[in-house]
Amino acid sequence: MRAIGRSESMAVRDQYRPGMSISALSRETGRDRKTIHEIVTVPAPRAYHGPARVSQPRLLDPYTA
Repeated sequence: MRAIGRSESMAVRDQYRPGMSISALSRETGRDRKTIHEIVTVPAPRAYHGPARVSQPRLLDPYTA
């Protein structure tokens, strides 16, 4: 089984509209109905950039002025 990529899940989200059934979208994409339901109902994942960096003082900072 091939995993669904971010671009494919965004395409499914774009195709989904209120009034189009999840089963119809499943037939159109060739994916399982439960997979389409999960893509449509779960919020889109946000990019994770890691924790913010904290700058540490340098040894020469007191002498730069």
